[in-house]
This record gives sequence, structure tokens and C-alpha cells, in this order.
Amino acid sequence: MRALVFEDDLCERFAPLTLTRHVSQLVWGTRTIWQSLQRLTKEELVPLGRNYLADVTRESLHVEYNPEVEEEVLLVNGRVRPDAQFERVLRSEPKSAVIFKERLVMARVSKQQFATVVGKAGLVTPTAVARLAKELGTSEGHDATLFENIWEIVQSNGYAIVLQGHNGKEMAPPPRLSNVKGPSSNLMISAEAEVEEITSFDVSKGPVIIDDGAHIEAFSQVAGPSYIGPKARLHAALIRSGTTIGEECRIGGEVENSIVMSYTNKSHHGYVGDSIVGEWVNLGAGSTFSNLKNTYGSVKMEVDGKKVDTNLVKLGPMVGDMAKVSIGCMVFAGKKIGVGSQVMNLVRDDVPSFTLYDGRNSHGVELKLESAILTQQRMMDRRGMALSKAGERLIEYLFDAGRKERRLTKVKKGSGSLSA
Repeated sequence: MRALVFEDDLCERFAPLTLTRHVSQLVWGTRTIWQSLQRLTKEELVPLGRNYLADVTRESLHVEYNPEVEEEVLLVNGRVRPDAQFERVLRSEPKSAVIFKERLVMARVSKQQFATVVGKAGLVTPTAVARLAKELGTSEGHDATLFENIWEIVQSNGYAIVLQGHNGKEMAPPPRLSNVKGPSSNLMISAEAEVEEITSFDVSKGPVIIDDGAHIEAFSQVAGPSYIGPKARLHAALIRSGTTIGEECRIGGEVENSIVMSYTNKSHHGYVGDSIVGEWVNLGAGSTFSNLKNTYGSVKMEVDGKKVDTNLVKLGPMVGDMAKVSIGCMVFAGKKIGVGSQVMNLVRDDVPSFTLYDGRNSHGVELKLESAILTQQRMMDRRGMALSKAGERLIEYLFDAGRKERRLTKVKKGSGSLSA
């Protein structure tokens, strides 16, 4: 039996991060939700989701996408929180549909039932869930839960790192001149990582996990729970609790309780707190993210076109893939920076994708599509990589799909380009 990891209509709440990836490819702790599901399930995983993500998802996961179904399958929501509670539900193999707040968590369905569940856009709709629940019966009493909003991932990231813990790889001892506060068993340095002398690790509140090929430069300080991904490099950085640093990131300055996804560059001083930063983002020297209001009131974030109270006193910005934040730029708490956008000065508004935003002006200017593609090609070339045809088509699709949002937010048409 195959397990189809599906998206539903609420995946859009996780934008701008889910504009460029299947919701199950969001990072939580030391790995993506998809990777956690691979460890928890015996079945072959296949993604089911928005049609426009087919090529890039096949390219990154090397699997089918939105396949034909000829037999019984297990449906698993890509927004699932892959923790011990979910694992218990999974092991119990429930016959009925597992529901969380009227949304499907998982269900075993026949070929005929599957055909009625998935909409034309590749999404499982609430109407379909209600119909399926009526047919299969429901299990509401289970503990399995879904992430409902993007900030829930940020706030529970430290918990996820503790939960996922040791990756089973061979470990190396810390350097002789490093300082370790807390039980040494909580410091997990891959034998293939490099940690320079005069580094400091606080593992009193959770593990610090340093993966293969990572390089921790002298004078870096890392507090657990934190995870430093493969080939990431810390430039005398201060990494506070609850932080995930993705593969091949370059990190300087201070990062706290945040997820920084792969290939992102933040080499210089500045602050990122309680945020998610996508892949291939550049944060210029001195760029600073606010995660706290002067009033100490809870941060509000726009969701589905409405201001929503997150009930969190600390919450930073959410930054989409390929965005660029200029030197000295300051971003207000709870703001979103869209895919491929380039921002400078003071960011006090949500910024749509592919927008050149200068906080000194009231509205942004639409970037040129050619400029966005060229900028991404140049950044990838610096890492010895190339933008694939699928990646280029995704940029083109999102640029076109984002026209309505840019128009509604009064982004001006113009010659927005910094690629000269």
C-alpha cells in the first residue's frame, strides 16, 4: 500500500513558504515533515498536491506526483505534526477517518473513494472530507494534530529538535579549547563536521546537533536545542535555542528560535528571531528582524486576507524563497516577504512576491521577471549549482500568479531591477 501525502486548502496559510514547495516539505526540527513521515511509515510515500508544483517536487524528491490510484491507499495530511501522538495513531491502523478540527489527518481509502476526495486543483477540500467522514465514520478522539498556522511550526521547533534527537551517525568529541555547559551527551558533533577551537555550546536545555560537513568557526556560540545542517558554516555566530540552520547556509550574527532553510546566506551581523527564512535568501549585513512590539502586545499576522492575533508576544517575519534583504534593512514583527522580492530600508508591510520594496515609499515596484530569474541563476552559480528548467518554470508561474496580489496592494508597474 502507498501513502499519499496530500495538501488541503489550508496549505496556503503557510505562504510565502508553501508557494514554492509542497506543504510536507516545510522544515520542522532537524528535517522536513516529509522526511519525518518517511521514518514513521512503512509505506512508500507519494506527494499529492497543487498541480503547478509537480515538476519541482519530482525533481527534489525523485518520486511520482499526483499519481493514478488503482488500489487502496493511505491518505496522510502534509500539515500533520509528525510527533509521538501521530505515530501512535498511525500504528493503531484506524479503520475510520482521523479528523482534527473538521480536517482530515489520515484515512485508508479505496480507489473509488479516492476519486471523490481530490479536487481539480490537486487539493483535498472540506466538502470532500465531510463526505468521506460520513462514509467511513470518524475518529475525533485521537491525539494526532495538524499545524494550522505557520507560527506554530516556529514556536515548536525546539521541541521538534529534542524529539528527533540523535541521527545515529558517528560522533566526534568537542575541541579541547571549547566550552560545554550541560551534559556532554547532548552535544552531537558529526565525525565529518569541523569545529574550531574557542567555541561555546550550552546544551543544558537541549541538544546541539552538528551534521556532516558543517563548519563551526572560532568564537561561535550555540545553545540547544539547535540543529546545524550539512555543510552549513557559522561565522563566529550566536545561535540561540530553538534554531534550525539548513544545508549549506552561511550564518553570522545572531539567530534565535528560527528556521533558516537551505542555501541561505546571512554571513554578517544582524538579528533573526522567531522567524522562518526560506531557501536561497540573502540577508545583507546589518539586516534586523523585529520579533517584539514596543507595547509587548501580541503580534498580528495577515492570514487569508484578515489580520489574525497570533497570541504570541514574540513572532518575527516570514521570508519566502529567493528573497533578498538589503544591508541595514529592518523588518517589522510578523511581516511576510514574498518569493523573489527585494527589500530595503524599513519593511512595515507584507511584501508580495517579485516586488522591489523601499520602505521610504508607500508602495513597491514590480520586479522584472527576467531580473528575478537572472538573480537566482547568479546566486546558484556562486554555489556551483544551476537553476533547472523546472525551477525557472516555477518562477514564471509564480510571477504570473502573483499579479493579482501585487495589483491589490498597489505595487506599481515599472522597471524594477537590481540585476545590472
